[in-house]
Amino acid sequence: MDDINAAKNSVLELTATGHSIQQTCNIINDLCLFSKNVNPHTVYKWRRKDDRFAQDYARAREIGFEVNAEQLRTIHDDIHDVQKAKLASDNTKWLLSKVIPKTYGDRIDVNVTDNTAFGQALVALSERRKRLISDQSATAETQLIDVTDKTERLHTDSESVAKTQADENIDIFSID
Repeated sequence: MDDINAAKNSVLELTATGHSIQQTCNIINDLCLFSKNVNPHTVYKWRRKDDRFAQDYARAREIGFEVNAEQLRTIHDDIHDVQKAKLASDNTKWLLSKVIPKTYGDRIDVNVTDNTAFGQALVALSERRKRLISDQSATAETQLIDVTDKTERLHTDSESVAKTQADENIDIFSID
């Protein structure tokens, strides 16, 4: 049991120095500190079964991320190739922005600073709509074109006039 507790403490110490879980396990196994190899699956199992270890591991991760953030300041000293240093720096910044967004994430301000009351804005919008409608109706009245048929029937002969008058005097309800 002391061997497992010592392994857990080593995992916590290495994690707090900014190492990933895979790097931590590799370092512990390379140093042959314990009788059994430690792998990420074992650490995940410890986290699931041991609440105290899970809390300590979470705190060690937070400290490790802070260490990673501090290492950004000197990354150019450690990596002399500019492109590799930029890539490592960008990857670390991205990771920090995702795991600790409050501290290292993009700031997005969702607070409304306009003091306009919504009720007043709705009233103003309603009045504007009414003005537009009244302007449109006034414009429509002046643009109306009279298309009613004003042509008179022109009769060319007296027969057609007599027939038209006879057709107009027909009583369709009379019985013949």
